[in-house]
Amino acid sequence: MAHWETRPEAKWKDFQFNQPYAKGLERLKTEVLSKTDFDPATLWQWGTMQAMALIEMLRELEAQFGEAGQKAAFKALHKTGLDSAEPVQVGDVRVSPRDVVAASLPDPATLGDRMHGLTCAGTWVTGTGADGGPREVYLYHVVDNAWSMAEYGSQAVVWQTAVNPVVALELIDAGTWSGAGVLGPEALDPEPFLDLLTDYGSPWAMEERTPASR
Repeated sequence: MAHWETRPEAKWKDFQFNQPYAKGLERLKTEVLSKTDFDPATLWQWGTMQAMALIEMLRELEAQFGEAGQKAAFKALHKTGLDSAEPVQVGDVRVSPRDVVAASLPDPATLGDRMHGLTCAGTWVTGTGADGGPREVYLYHVVDNAWSMAEYGSQAVVWQTAVNPVVALELIDAGTWSGAGVLGPEALDPEPFLDLLTDYGSPWAMEERTPASR
C-alpha cells in the first residue's frame, strides 16, 4: 500500500491542486519572492504544494511502473538537478545531490524477499563459424530468486553477479586456469567454467540464432 494511502489526515486523499503548477510558480515569483513583507505562511503553502506535486508524480509512476515510469523518474531527477555529481553547499557542508539520492534509496541487499521471478544474464555473440560463414549464438543462464534466497540468502541479481568470479577463482586455485599477465576470458578454456557454473546451481544454455546477413 502506498504511503499516502495511510496518512491519518481525513482530507489527505481528497487533496487536489486548485491551480496549474506553472501558474502557482509564477505567483510565487511575482506575489511573494519579489516582496519584502510577505507572509511566511505563504512559503509553507508553496512547500506543501511542491510536496504534493511529488506525491502526484509518484502516483503516476505507481500506475504505469515499468519503462515509462522509470523514464519519468529519471527525467524528474534530471530536471531538479538531483542526478548531479557536482557538490552543492547545504548549511555547513558540501554534498553531491546524486549521493543524497543514492543514500536515500533502500539497500538492494534488503529487497530479496520482496522480489519474485527469474533473472536472465546472457551474451549475444556474433562472428564467423567453423564453416567460414556468419554465426550468432546466445549464451545465457537463468536464476530463480526464490531458489537463491532459500539456498544462499541472496536475491537473484546479486547471486548471479557474484557466482561468476567465485567460479573463476576456484578454477585458478585448482590450476585449471593459469597464465601470466593480463588474460581476457577468451584466452581461457570456457568448458570448465561452464561445468562448474552448473555445479553451483546455475545451469546455462545456448541457442543458435540466424545471422542478420543471411
